[in-house]
Amino acid sequence: MAVISNLPVETDQNERNAAQAAGNPSPSSTQEMELRYVKLIAFIWCMLTGPMTGWLFAAGYGKDNGLQPVSILFMMYFLATLMILGCPARLTRPGKRMLNICWICAGLILITACACAIKYREFGEDLENFTILTAIMSAIWGITVLVPVLIIEIVDYCCSCCPNWKNCFSLFCSV
Repeated sequence: MAVISNLPVETDQNERNAAQAAGNPSPSSTQEMELRYVKLIAFIWCMLTGPMTGWLFAAGYGKDNGLQPVSILFMMYFLATLMILGCPARLTRPGKRMLNICWICAGLILITACACAIKYREFGEDLENFTILTAIMSAIWGITVLVPVLIIEIVDYCCSCCPNWKNCFSLFCSV
């Protein structure tokens, strides 16, 4: 154990050795790379949606109709992103898979709500700006979150369920 600021912190190598001694297979380098990618993207989206959530709450405060549903859904997506970011490394693979699926569902619900807000013209004079922001956000979210995380989860699921997939995707499947 390494000691940082008088607090015991286990290093990655010690955790791997303990996992191997307990009979748990250590994660492959591909799984570690997947985890790093998900954490990095979650951090970036957390930095983007946090201020956006605050801005939407401030913009909706004091209006006749109260808080907009979009601002509440932005907050839910922000919280789902924080859960991904705060997920401990020792969480089992099915637990991580469930968090990833919840993150994707929260994002899909948010994008659908933004599209409905555009359709029903809930943003008044800022509709054009909101439309552009939603289109850009949807495209970037689809490229950085939806497609990669779905591919990671589908390949991981197929590797864990079907032995024949391990031969086809030996690079991605843990041995």
